[in-house]
Amino acid sequence: MKQSIYSLIGLAVLSASCSTFADKEQHSQPQEAVTATIGVETRTMIGDKNGNAYKVVWNSGDQIIISTGISSKDKAVYTTSDHGTPSASFYPEDKTIDFSNGAIAGYPVENMYLGDPDADKEIYFTIPMVQTYASGSFDQGAMPMISEITDKAELNFFNAAGVIRLMLSTELQGIKVSSICLTTSGAIGGECGYIPQSRKIFFDDSMQSSNEVILDCPDGIALSKEATAFHIVVPHQTYSDLSIKVTTTDYRQQTFTLKGGKEIVVERSSIATIPLKVTSVSEVGQPKINAKIISASFDSINIDVSMENVTSYYCGFQTKQSFMSDMESGYLLSSIPYATPYTGPLAFSGSVKSFQSDFNDVLIEPGQSYVLWFAPYKKNGTYTAEDITYVETMTRAYTSGGTKVVTYSDLKTDYTSISMRLSSTGAGHIYSQLLTEAQYRQYMSENELIRMLLAPGNRSTVFDSESDIFERKFLKPGSSMMLVAVAIDRSGKYGPLFAEEFLTEPIHYNPMKVSIDRDVEKVRTSSAISWTISGGSPAEYRYIFKETDSYLWNNTLEGSITTAQDKMYLDPGMYYISHTSEPEAAPAGMIAGKEYIIVVVAADAEGNISEADSWTFSY
Repeated sequence: MKQSIYSLIGLAVLSASCSTFADKEQHSQPQEAVTATIGVETRTMIGDKNGNAYKVVWNSGDQIIISTGISSKDKAVYTTSDHGTPSASFYPEDKTIDFSNGAIAGYPVENMYLGDPDADKEIYFTIPMVQTYASGSFDQGAMPMISEITDKAELNFFNAAGVIRLMLSTELQGIKVSSICLTTSGAIGGECGYIPQSRKIFFDDSMQSSNEVILDCPDGIALSKEATAFHIVVPHQTYSDLSIKVTTTDYRQQTFTLKGGKEIVVERSSIATIPLKVTSVSEVGQPKINAKIISASFDSINIDVSMENVTSYYCGFQTKQSFMSDMESGYLLSSIPYATPYTGPLAFSGSVKSFQSDFNDVLIEPGQSYVLWFAPYKKNGTYTAEDITYVETMTRAYTSGGTKVVTYSDLKTDYTSISMRLSSTGAGHIYSQLLTEAQYRQYMSENELIRMLLAPGNRSTVFDSESDIFERKFLKPGSSMMLVAVAIDRSGKYGPLFAEEFLTEPIHYNPMKVSIDRDVEKVRTSSAISWTISGGSPAEYRYIFKETDSYLWNNTLEGSITTAQDKMYLDPGMYYISHTSEPEAAPAGMIAGKEYIIVVVAADAEGNISEADSWTFSY
């Protein structure tokens, strides 16, 4: 494939002279108008040439977002109906912004995040990784724009990126451009951050970014001896390793690469013009992806991936069971077009212990089958099973014969939690679970419990260090819990099962006894529920009164008198717990025919409660 040298031949500054603001009397709500001016630099569409500069003007329907802070209530969207002018009137879509404490604005509204105007790192936006050809201009919405901070409803915008204009020509017959792909070693498209004071774009690993930007030409753009302009929005920076791939509508390509020592400089708010002559187009080879598993240990997989004729691709990592289910249901194939394709080398090549973020936080576990799959990007967005290349493997399972023993220390228990320090000698892992007595009795042997602890996808707590804190909260007072654990050595062998019972602290009830007067007719007459007390002098009464079909009773309180009783001791300040010094309650709003439940306890001066009495009745 022939390679050509290209160079920067000129910079045409995107500029526009300020024009007067439209007459506010033409609008129904002039007091809400915001003036947005594209100063000597900016964005939405390239207008007529004026000398050596090009005007950049607003389009009718353009929207801007204005922010005075981080929360959604501090932001508003404004729209203009003006067209073809560098200064336009914008009106609020649903709410107005108070400029008195300073505001900042951005364009386009989609994919633009503006935070506190005084916080430089709170500005993020997107340079589209796929832009659409526009005759004589760049894709509408592709050029990000930021305003200066202002305390008035007058916004001055500047571009946050630059433009590469490719002037393509050819003497070949029947050449129509389908797409143009710009590729560099670093990120040039996708999510990026912006530093207003320095007006610099930056990318980092937390963002969904790409090292390529594609200009899509859906209708095909015919080339001739006279050069045709193709505008692509890119970050303003110096490019020393830029590659340009031109693809035709009949799936042929020519690639232009920058020779060593040459540079392309793209300045902010400027157009870098690059003339290219298409002289030789070659058939596009079929995409090929080769993936293989080098090895698999207990908790890592060593993989090797190579690609041919692939610039963009999708990939995923999941358990084999999940992968087969997604393929059979059609979910995987139908969801691919809605994901962001990768353009660089596979980020997780080599020895991998877990596939994070882009692979949905899949943790590699012992004895589990996994699938790593790929699909080359297709312009038509339709994928079949034949497009999927995948490789599967199983990690090594743990085996018996180990000698590591689990021990504990620093035991602490209260009403609702148990914590202790679990230890085992030497390096390795500890798998542990806390079971109720009923759960523990379901297993017939130690081997069954060990298999449960080590099974892929289980809920065991795994400690990587030699000693760590095991803690469980939100247990029930006075509960008997069984802690089961097993230690794994470096060779993947597990030792004997650790199984020991632990008790949460029980609630110590005072000797008072509450007896509710179960007289429905009396309740209907007086709209009050009364009770008597014996065995002591209460400091107060606590009660819960709810409909038996309410969410709070059936879910929060589990439909349990014991749970309600525990809550009134452990969390007496909850909104649904009532307090009274008199031996009666007068619940308001009872409805005839409704079924209610009341649970009452008596508390002494130290806050200890009696055992509860309860009554369920129909009013």
